[in-house]
Amino acid sequence: METAKRIYRPDELQPSEPIHPGEMLRDELEARGMSQKKFAGLIGMPYTAFNEIVNGKRPINTEYALKIEAATGIPAYIWINMQSAYNMQTARRDSKLSVVLDNIRKAVAVLQQASRKAAGRDFVCETASTERIKPIACLKYSSEK
Repeated sequence: METAKRIYRPDELQPSEPIHPGEMLRDELEARGMSQKKFAGLIGMPYTAFNEIVNGKRPINTEYALKIEAATGIPAYIWINMQSAYNMQTARRDSKLSVVLDNIRKAVAVLQQASRKAAGRDFVCETASTERIKPIACLKYSSEK
């Protein structure tokens, strides 16, 4: 029996551990043969702050991304996107946040189920003309047709 191979989209692939963009920046500097201290001076940033980025202890913000772009030619949006992806992956691994997200999903499922049950009935708004409008815009429920 042959097993089917699934082809994944790039957005479906996640590394087993989130990769901070500072790690990528460190690799880039090594490939260019440039020290962290020299690069930090080049972009006008204190070495200690830059070292925190490279070691994943400080995020790459917009200002840093633009400075890195000016020095490396790598577009700032790439650094920002990597930081955003890292933040998202890190948040998804947070067990406390996972519990909150699960509770939200359960609450939404209950609301959707109730909405589906009520969808077959008319909703009447309290207006002078008692005109019928879409259910989402009404506050008062009426079972009369």
